[in-house]
Amino acid sequence: MQSLDELEQDHHVIEQVVALLADVSSHASAERAFAFGAWVIEFIRRFADGCHHAKEERALFPLLEARGIPRQGGPIGMMLLEHQEGRGLVADMERALAARDLPGFVASAGAFAGLLRAHIAKERDVLFPMGARRLDADDDRALSERFAAIEREAGGEALHARFHAELDAWKQKLGSVSVAAPPPHAVAPQR
Repeated sequence: MQSLDELEQDHHVIEQVVALLADVSSHASAERAFAFGAWVIEFIRRFADGCHHAKEERALFPLLEARGIPRQGGPIGMMLLEHQEGRGLVADMERALAARDLPGFVASAGAFAGLLRAHIAKERDVLFPMGARRLDADDDRALSERFAAIEREAGGEALHARFHAELDAWKQKLGSVSVAAPPPHAVAPQR
């Protein structure tokens, strides 16, 4: 499904940032960790949360719920809870940066990296395959259109291009991170 593949492409970028964050927060100097951390917070707020999570929360999750995947006691509720936990950890990272508290930043960054890795794995291995089985071609088209609108609101292609270029620059500066590209979804939609 094109819409789920789009979310997977976002995941691939987010995983690269999270891998760098985990490495930088535990091995870099305070100045380098703080500089990268400031960029990461902006990336998370504008791309990961402001764009990617917005596509999930405002488009995908409501449609999946309408197609019978439960929010309460189900995977959607868990994903929403983890989005909130992530926002709390980002706020913790931001407070640590403002206070120049390297141990606090490292602890929050490590917790955030672990949360996001597990979160993406749950979406990739559980929620998205469930969704692919419940959504049809019309749903996929509607999601793709809604995703495009959300992307435009968040800054569109210019935002993506900027963060991709800045991520490449950080990888050069800090040492490249190898995160394999996700395979396209093999599960065909069912009617």
